Amino acid sequence: MIPKMSINLCWDTSEKNTIENYKKWIDTCEKNKIEVIRIISCSWSINFLYEHEDMRKLIEIIEYAKIKNIEICLVLNNFVDFNIKNYNDINNERYSWIANKYSDYYKKPTNFFKNVDKEYLNNILNVLFKIYEYDNICYIEIMNEIDQIHCNKRVLANWCNKINKNIIDKFPNRYKILCSISNYALYEYYKRKLNCFVDLHFYSFPYESAYRNIEKYDVLSFEYAKNSDKHYLQDYNSKIYFCSGIWGAFILKRAITPMHWWWQELLSNKNYLTIMDVLSKNVSDFGEILDVTNYNVSYELLYSNSEKRESNKIIQRLINLIKHPSFIVNEFKSIRKFIIKKLKKEELTLCRKVKTDKCVFYYLETYSFIKILNQELLHMEAIDLITGEKFKVKSVEKLCGNFIIY
Repeated sequence: MIPKMSINLCWDTSEKNTIENYKKWIDTCEKNKIEVIRIISCSWSINFLYEHEDMRKLIEIIEYAKIKNIEICLVLNNFVDFNIKNYNDINNERYSWIANKYSDYYKKPTNFFKNVDKEYLNNILNVLFKIYEYDNICYIEIMNEIDQIHCNKRVLANWCNKINKNIIDKFPNRYKILCSISNYALYEYYKRKLNCFVDLHFYSFPYESAYRNIEKYDVLSFEYAKNSDKHYLQDYNSKIYFCSGIWGAFILKRAITPMHWWWQELLSNKNYLTIMDVLSKNVSDFGEILDVTNYNVSYELLYSNSEKRESNKIIQRLINLIKHPSFIVNEFKSIRKFIIKKLKKEELTLCRKVKTDKCVFYYLETYSFIKILNQELLHMEAIDLITGEKFKVKSVEKLCGNFIIY
């Protein structure tokens, strides 16, 4: 099974020419064989959950995507609108609970989530009714990163389940419904409590390898990137992580690739478009081999080495606390997640041996230059998954990046 290439196109911040910008992005997606995109309803862009004119814009974008045979995950809302304070880069009162139309009535976000507001629910059902005929709308996400809302997680889970039930009752068997979270430490809780699919976003957590994250958690991952504060696309480690995600989805037989977060920068970056092109051009060589209906496939950890890596993320957290000392409670979950990760051994080199009834090949991923010492791999053919270069593995060669060896 070859996964569908996917990417976020969550919002347009230009404040004008939104439809034209989306059409340009969608054209780029079509050209680069990207088949699934994700759009979020938000107050700084297409606010389709509340604004009639924005709903019209959304329909035009959906129709254009349909012409281009591109599927859509539609996100109904996001955590930013329900917090009084958020992270530094999105801590704007205009896009927070303070500006939320429900804040005057409910006073606190917690009060809003204790029950489902009838007007809010009707807005959702009206949106879903208007897009019902467009079969390229495949996924409906109830809330983006619901775990980031400053509210009791049991209350949030119950609210999400009520929304989910109302959608299913009104539109049975029409939409694949999900809710996303950001904290892997809460994945088991939400997976157990939510009656819809739980999507976990990966930003080098819990592993530095996107492959390892996809392997550990059986999720589609509608957001992933090496870093969450800025794109750092020029960083070679970001290229490795991106490549790790799309090839991990292929080797592990996921329906779609994880969706990279920094879409605007990525879609104009030749290096990343090349990485996607390398996958598209080479999967046919391995696609038949990995067809689960015809062959038995097993995966084996050949070897790995570990060391600890630092991250700029902790700096961002500390700056946030210096500016907002009272924010310690809200930041605690993220700081705890970071500390837990730093106490773990993190694999910087990963090699998976993939055995089928037809052949054997290896997926190698390394964040530091290594010499191939394993005799099993020497003199085999290899593909550099970042550049597309093909070569024979030699003992004197030092490799860094992502490779298929066969």
